Amino acid sequence: MIEMKIKDLAFDIGKNGATVLLADLKEERTLPIWIGLFEAKAIALELQQVRPHRPMTHDLISNIFKEFHATITRIVITDLRENVYYALILARNTQGQIAIDSRPSDAIAVALRVNAPIFVENRVMARAGGYEREDEEDERTKKFMEWVDKL
Repeated sequence: MIEMKIKDLAFDIGKNGATVLLADLKEERTLPIWIGLFEAKAIALELQQVRPHRPMTHDLISNIFKEFHATITRIVITDLRENVYYALILARNTQGQIAIDSRPSDAIAVALRVNAPIFVENRVMARAGGYEREDEEDERTKKFMEWVDKL
């Protein structure tokens, strides 16, 4: 597994979506994930430390975990099938480990609220063709990363 952080968040209003760009901690590999506008807004608000007057959905989720005395330990992007990413929210309570299926965007938004680390399975990075610095000579990769940067 590779620990990741959010490197960038780009909105594409014309396509009603956004891209969250994850990078490993050394910023040698990146993984773009296309997400919905609402999830992007939830991530952006937390990154900017904007506190709404009332809890948003991801705040509610983290509050529910707290009320049930469960601690979110990490989120893991576990799979990529037919261009769809899968994730788990992993938590611990008095009875042990809990794994909850989630969309990566929701898992990331929740992880930000509780300061939980973000991980990506190695096979997901391999399958997604996660960008690596050594591949900078590859013209398609360079063009794609320029496009992501412009978003």
